[in-house]
Amino acid sequence: METINNVTSLKTAIKGLELNQSNEWFLLKEQFLLTVETFRPSNIIKDTLKQLFFNPEIDKTKLNTIFGVSSGLLTNIILSSNRANPIVKIGVSVMAGLAAKFLVRNQDKIRTMGGAVIKKLTSKQG
Repeated sequence: METINNVTSLKTAIKGLELNQSNEWFLLKEQFLLTVETFRPSNIIKDTLKQLFFNPEIDKTKLNTIFGVSSGLLTNIILSSNRANPIVKIGVSVMAGLAAKFLVRNQDKIRTMGGAVIKKLTSKQG
């Protein structure tokens, strides 16, 4: 940095530094807002689902396994209850098996529909 010998040069240098500071402050605020938006839980979930549905690197067998396990858990949560009647328990188990079988057989259609829904959700906010 050069030595400043007069008041005019000093004022010019100060104005230049203030301009640089205001530009950097604006960029810092923009980056902060982008970071806050990125780390919102809804955006994290949305980005994860996008990567799951649209990433060609994910092996189809891994995706099928994830889909099967999640569908089994989902049907178990929906259909499970603390009923004492053994006939109802057997019926719930049969329904859970049928629902899981249906989901596994139609997973390509469900994945396509899920991808379309995710695209719609992301295009509204983009």
